[in-house]
Amino acid sequence: MDVHKAWIEPDLTIKALSKRMETTEHKLRALINQRLDYDNFSAFVNAYRVKAIKAELLDPKNANMTILAIALNNGFNSVPPFNQAFKALEGITPSQYRTRAGGLAKSSWRRSDNA
Repeated sequence: MDVHKAWIEPDLTIKALSKRMETTEHKLRALINQRLDYDNFSAFVNAYRVKAIKAELLDPKNANMTILAIALNNGFNSVPPFNQAFKALEGITPSQYRTRAGGLAKSSWRRSDNA
């Protein structure tokens, strides 16, 4: 996941990832659930996505990018699943995170020209 950034693919499935890893879905699911302690594949992938998004929200070079653009660039297809995953992992919304972390005081869900 770290090397190939597979989480960027919006439609990533456990089947596709297991093929890339040259293992079975069963073994990959067991690794994710038992060894890595994620509830399911979606939670596993979303953890990578949110981690990458948090880093991008803190990066000053992304100050003009909307939160939506950053989320879309990291594999989310739409706002509701992104907000739900982010809040479940961080306990706050992406906008609150960006503001509290010293990012932009106001962030927009509209696409900017830089998105």
